[in-house]
Amino acid sequence: MALGLALGFGLLAGGVLSRSSAQAAQATRRPDRALEAANKKVVLDMWHDVINGRNIDAAPKYIATGYIQHSPSAGQGLQAVMDFFRNKELRARRRARRVPTR
Repeated sequence: MALGLALGFGLLAGGVLSRSSAQAAQATRRPDRALEAANKKVVLDMWHDVINGRNIDAAPKYIATGYIQHSPSAGQGLQAVMDFFRNKELRARRRARRVPTR
């Protein structure tokens, strides 16, 4: 969950809108609701498509190649994030196949 949140609120690629420094300074006084809504949509789309939908190949649509990961359990960059989720999915499938014994 923490990694997903870091992804969702981290460095996103296509779709996140940026501002000039003057606009950013003004935003400290008045939030830009349209920008917040656009960013929220990108984050939620990524979450539903990549995380919940397990469509790891869609990650480049949302995550920049230079993504900086702050979790010690995953490497840096887009490919490392994709590898992390592929390995996590593989581990989950293996656990699901185990049959409990007595």
